Amino acid sequence: MKEQIPSQLHSLLPPKPIPNESFELHQSVHSLLPFITGKTRVECSAVRSELFRMLPNESSGIRLKVLLQSILVASSKTLGHFDIISNRYLPLLMELSGDLSIEDERRTGCVLDLREFWMYSAMHVSYFVGRYLDLKLVSRINVLNAFIPDIQQDIVDGMHKLMRIDTWECVRSLVVRVFLAVTVAKKELATVAFEGSLATEGEAEIIAERIAQARFNVKERSNECEELITIAFSSLLMTFDRIVKYHKLQMSEQELDASLIRVLEWRISGMAREIARRDTEMCSIALIAFKESDVTAFETKTFELYEELKRIASSNLLKSEKP
Repeated sequence: MKEQIPSQLHSLLPPKPIPNESFELHQSVHSLLPFITGKTRVECSAVRSELFRMLPNESSGIRLKVLLQSILVASSKTLGHFDIISNRYLPLLMELSGDLSIEDERRTGCVLDLREFWMYSAMHVSYFVGRYLDLKLVSRINVLNAFIPDIQQDIVDGMHKLMRIDTWECVRSLVVRVFLAVTVAKKELATVAFEGSLATEGEAEIIAERIAQARFNVKERSNECEELITIAFSSLLMTFDRIVKYHKLQMSEQELDASLIRVLEWRISGMAREIARRDTEMCSIALIAFKESDVTAFETKTFELYEELKRIASSNLLKSEKP
């Protein structure tokens, strides 16, 4: 981009994003780096052997952490470097990531590492989170938990992290991804069903198998979407409630804290409303799934938001059902 504009305007461009220099890398990262980049780089099997030699008694989660940190450092100059290096060592990355259907907090930790490494560049965080998901190195739930964590232990630090731009960019992108996956699966089912209506008798068996697979895909994508949306609503409302409770206890504190809380309440409630408008039927199911004990424990402000979300979902559902 810099080469495309007059040199007189170069001073107006923002500085090039750089990694967080205070990020604490695992002690094995610098030893592993020569094996994955430059003229001394080696193939996947050799990197695996070296990684296991360096960390003989560690879990797959720690080895994944070290390998991903090493790749982040090696690809800090250009985004393309990450794609090249991660593809070269993809079999090892996938081996260390394990079964994504089994939730593992260490994968969430890898997303947190990424956030801290690129904490000054929301663009880099958003890009790398997308790549982690595309390569199936982490699950969507891992990403959601990394960006909307339980802030009960350190609410002030948690609130400041929630204020970061990358939080809401990545949560929105995550929600769009799961709804898009359902839409694509439904379109594929419609396409196969149409082809089935034109099929000859000899093609009937093959078409029936394709339709069955397409229906299975729709169900799978819908279940994944419903799970993520349910957790997203729970995380957003619980976080909102803890912030409201904190505000009540800190009414006499500095005005900066009060303004921070107002902005966070606006951002959290806005994201929850945005999700509620996307797929009304699925969101209605997710909101109804809340435990009564959780709802009754909400502060008044949180309960009002919860009721508003149910109204948004139900009203849009009624509109969609009208002929």
